[in-house]
Amino acid sequence: VLQWQPPGSTFRQLIPLDNPHVQEYALQQMASMKKRQRKRIIFYFMTKNPLLPLYQKHVPPAALVSYRSKSQVLNKLCSFYRTGQITLDDLHYITSSEFSVWKKILYSLLPPEEKVYHEYLNDEFDKYAKMPKLKLLEKQYLKEKITLKEYEDEKYPERKKRREEEFANYPQPYVTAVCVVCGTDNLGLIKCQCETCQNLVCRSCITEKYLSQGATGKDDKKIAAGTVSPTGSGEADEGAFVFIHRRYCTRFGKRPMPSVTVVPEPAYLRELRSTGLEHAQYLVPKMTAPEANEDEEDFNIHQAIQQELAELEERQRKAAEVEAQKREDERLTNPPEFHILHGKFEKLLHSHENLRKEMRKYESQLEEPGHSEHFRRRIFRLKSETMPKCDELEVKLQSVATELKELNLTGPFAKEFEAEIRVAKKKVIALTVMTSLAQLDQLEADATQEEKDRENQEV
Repeated sequence: VLQWQPPGSTFRQLIPLDNPHVQEYALQQMASMKKRQRKRIIFYFMTKNPLLPLYQKHVPPAALVSYRSKSQVLNKLCSFYRTGQITLDDLHYITSSEFSVWKKILYSLLPPEEKVYHEYLNDEFDKYAKMPKLKLLEKQYLKEKITLKEYEDEKYPERKKRREEEFANYPQPYVTAVCVVCGTDNLGLIKCQCETCQNLVCRSCITEKYLSQGATGKDDKKIAAGTVSPTGSGEADEGAFVFIHRRYCTRFGKRPMPSVTVVPEPAYLRELRSTGLEHAQYLVPKMTAPEANEDEEDFNIHQAIQQELAELEERQRKAAEVEAQKREDERLTNPPEFHILHGKFEKLLHSHENLRKEMRKYESQLEEPGHSEHFRRRIFRLKSETMPKCDELEVKLQSVATELKELNLTGPFAKEFEAEIRVAKKKVIALTVMTSLAQLDQLEADATQEEKDRENQEV
């Protein structure tokens, strides 16, 4: 593993070389440091177990040799023959076999303490085993005996299989087998819902066990005993299709029929329904309804009040519609440059809202007691780094105001737009000069109130 000691820390942290998540975390921590601090980081190499030494005191000779080629394997087998571990007949049999047999026999003859260094002899998927075949394919392709597509299919059989599945014609022919329910050959067509087994069920068994309807001769005793299904015929229902694996693949017993016992409602529940909340909610509208013999004069007064209220609401609605239509006409009379400028201003307002959230967060963290001096310095640095963004936003708002003046618009909508730009500029300036959250709220409120007073004076 790799150890590193961050600046200012008295402890060392372990970074396993086979754990990418811990390595990524260490790199993120280093990226957040300054360049001067990175130079002071000290790295150590050590074992996962601190009691073990980093280097072996004695390197075994078996770790210094390898048996990759035929000559190396044959020399080792001959040495076993010279020491009497194998006979001459065994050596003749080995040399007359394939090279893969040589390696497996050599691996079996090696001492147990040397086998850990030569696991590749017993590896059937050794990368060196594919090299002769690939070299042969390359030679055949260079001699134009096979095409490039055939070469790729032989080299990457997974890609070939995936391509054949993509270009296959659908629907694919059905695969039939023995039905797991009735045991009939070549009738199993529907696969079991389980992903671990490949058992199939025929159509007749599915229809009989799960889709049969209208049982005849049913009575309550047979249904309760499970011998007749309420919806099936002949025997109890097997349930949903997902129970095929449970019932016929794993050979569990039949599921018992669900029995529902109808219990009469108790007396207190009947009393509650006749005197409780539901009954009271049913009686209250009847008790509060006006009597049929109500005074005709009071009724006429009530109708007149209702009519006046309806007329007032109608007048307010029409006035709101007229005002909305007037503003929409004013908006449409403005040039396209005005709409583009207004869209730009809305994006700046969105940026101002994000900066305002960041500045309020930093200021609230500075006002919270109990933080260390190192934390407060970090928050103050982040706040200082956000200040230039506020200055840039103020410059952009000023450019929007300048472009609006160049359009020389005199409508009420243009005046309202100018007022919004002035309020936004004052709020951005408040972010740069504020020293507390209370002061920021007061400055923003003053900016809005000043603009309202200005509008009242103009009116």
